[in-house]
Amino acid sequence: MRILVGGGTDVPPPYGGLARRILHNCAQWEQRHQVTLLLRWKKPNEDYMGATRTRVRHVYSFQPEEGARRDNLLRERLLPALRVLATRPGLAGTITRQRELLYTGKRGLKRLSALADDLNYAAALDDAIREDGIEVIQSHYARQETFVTQLVAARHGIPVVMTTYAEAVVWPEEGEKITQQALYGAMPEWDPLFRQTFNRSAYVIAPSWHCAQGPLRFIPKERVVVAYAGIDAEAIIANRQHRDEYRRELGVADDKVILYVGQITPRKGPQYLAQAMPEVLKREPKARAVFIGSDLGYLDELKALCEPFKDRVTFTGGISTEKLLKYYGAGDVLAFPTATDRECMGMSMKEAMAAGTPVVVFRAGGAPEAVEPGVTGYVVEVGDTAALADRLVACLNGQGSAMRDACVRRARALFDVRSTAAQEEAVLERALCEARQRRGRR
Repeated sequence: MRILVGGGTDVPPPYGGLARRILHNCAQWEQRHQVTLLLRWKKPNEDYMGATRTRVRHVYSFQPEEGARRDNLLRERLLPALRVLATRPGLAGTITRQRELLYTGKRGLKRLSALADDLNYAAALDDAIREDGIEVIQSHYARQETFVTQLVAARHGIPVVMTTYAEAVVWPEEGEKITQQALYGAMPEWDPLFRQTFNRSAYVIAPSWHCAQGPLRFIPKERVVVAYAGIDAEAIIANRQHRDEYRRELGVADDKVILYVGQITPRKGPQYLAQAMPEVLKREPKARAVFIGSDLGYLDELKALCEPFKDRVTFTGGISTEKLLKYYGAGDVLAFPTATDRECMGMSMKEAMAAGTPVVVFRAGGAPEAVEPGVTGYVVEVGDTAALADRLVACLNGQGSAMRDACVRRARALFDVRSTAAQEEAVLERALCEARQRRGRR
């Protein structure tokens, strides 16, 4: 197959879950297929991890922060869009006729820049389809990028398999408080776009049963496939044998290590671990909380919460995959206290289990699906920091070591990228086969 991966795509840095999922899949697929990865923005020092033969294309050669400046908005975004209007009227017409749906969630000047971006994305995708002979597309997120992808793909008779996340699951009255600018702040406004993107997809892949509830609002279950985002389980498992070495290297040889891996933002719940730590330290004075992840504006507030026990806390910031794997190998338990239904199923839970590290999660979103309670970790009720502390201490003091082998077995059986990528590959093959059959009947 000649596969294009597009839509809401991303690559490191930072080393987020979506970026790792995309690149893990590309690294597997490129062994048997031709793979093209279409990215909207070009970052400095992009890391494609193990995807060495995937062809990478960019719509823009600059970062979004630079592109937001007025001079770049005109030169780098509006002028190319005007060229698309002038030189590709058929393609441009396909996009502009759908501008109301493509403006969903956009106001003021953002509507103009959104239309320019959609025209430029459509042109870059059209070029990739023609030049790389693309046969099937995987597009991420039920948002404007996927709708544009579907409009362009339809002009070429190419099927699109969409991977959805929590964008069509969380309603304003459910879950956390978030800004009005967030996608989930006005779900009814977004429903027409969701209905279009789901219905235009040959199949929809969801990374958890929780996130599958979004597309099931619009399309029959026969077109929805649950495929967990894969991790390189074997590479992580191999790190466990260096546990003592990594603990010395990371300066935690004498500590009982509680890991938090995720962005530093209230949505991911680091504040709950901070609130649980006084009780943890009362029962286990050698406990150390290690917060790993990029700051999204919450770090100062989190540090203030940790001030009374600051000598038992480490903040690493964003780190490389290599160093992250060392922390997984060195850790005793992972706290995953995300309290929102926006969470599909965090990569850090699966990666920690592959390293033999049990996890304690809140009963929110798709997180509980990753854990076999009492065997590979624990599930506690959202916001119950006393229960969170109790289960963390249990993992630190004996129960965690008894769970290590079970964690590895579960990660290997459910989350290894070799099997998850093959599952997604089979969906792409099915979509392509069905598209060819339809063309043959015409």
